[in-house]
Amino acid sequence: MINAGIMIIDRHGKDNVSLLFPLFENYLNRKASDEEKYDLVREGVVIFTGALAKHLSQV
Repeated sequence: MINAGIMIIDRHGKDNVSLLFPLFENYLNRKASDEEKYDLVREGVVIFTGALAKHLSQV
C-alpha cells in the first residue's frame, strides 16, 4: 500500500500539493493519531509527506 501511495504521489503530486499537504498535516496534528493503534497510519502519512515534498520546488 505504501508503494502504491508513493507511485500515485509521484504521478499526481505536482498538481495536488496544495490539496495534499494540508490533509497530511491535519492528520499528523490530530490527538487521536497519538494512539498506538494509529502508528502504521501515521508512518504512512509521514512517508507520503516526504514523497510529496519532492514536488514543492515545482509549485
